[in-house]
Amino acid sequence: MPVKYLAWNDPELFDQTCSQYFELVASKNEKRLEDGKKAYPPTLPGLKQHLKITESDYKMFKTKPGYEAYRDVLSFAEREIESWVTPRLMVGELNVAGTMTVMRNQHAWRDSSAEKT
Repeated sequence: MPVKYLAWNDPELFDQTCSQYFELVASKNEKRLEDGKKAYPPTLPGLKQHLKITESDYKMFKTKPGYEAYRDVLSFAEREIESWVTPRLMVGELNVAGTMTVMRNQHAWRDSSAEKT
């Protein structure tokens, strides 16, 4: 099934553009750390903005048949964001309440107590 969203009719270009987002965040962080500031986290809203896609586009890429290559790219990007957040959260570098709220809402993280029945 061909992709209907014309701006992203090439999964390889989509993947490259996602990678460019993480490279951009890393380069900004190098400068921020040199200036004595905290690192800037990669985020799903930032990725969507970089890709110039809406929330509905994102959901389409993640759920509709025929978009598996895009889904794989976005799943990798989500794991990349989580791998940036997790160690910083564990050592207290990030605000726990705010970070957990974002991760619950954007990455479907769940508290173990919320899963008990």
